[in-house]
Amino acid sequence: MGALRFSFSTRGVGGVRTFFFFFLSQQLLSAMQKEGWRNALFPGSDTLSLRNAAFLGYGITLTCSLVLIRRYYLNVTFQLEYLWLAGIILHSPWKQHRQRIILLGIALAQLAISIQFLRFVHDHHGAPQGDCGIGYSSQRH
Repeated sequence: MGALRFSFSTRGVGGVRTFFFFFLSQQLLSAMQKEGWRNALFPGSDTLSLRNAAFLGYGITLTCSLVLIRRYYLNVTFQLEYLWLAGIILHSPWKQHRQRIILLGIALAQLAISIQFLRFVHDHHGAPQGDCGIGYSSQRH
């Protein structure tokens, strides 16, 4: 078994240069040493803390890695997208009644899309060319 070597290769890890990550981590550490960083990034609300932690820890990391991101990696943040959307609408200058109507409209539109998708899959016995595949009742047993 060969010895473990550490080197500052210009190729980086998996072809991605790592000097940028070193510089970014040093800047982040220096910013964290200043007072008030914790309150700025993670305010008292658990919801805002979750959103900011996901944005900083997951979003920026995947974006700065410059690596091809597969769609299934975004399953982690699926529910946070709706949290972000609701936060934007609820913190808008509109009246509370209008905000709730907009959120209800978005929820109903998503419900209609889901129903139409399920109807399509049921009527066509699955989606052989798509992600769903052939329905179980249409498969040969």
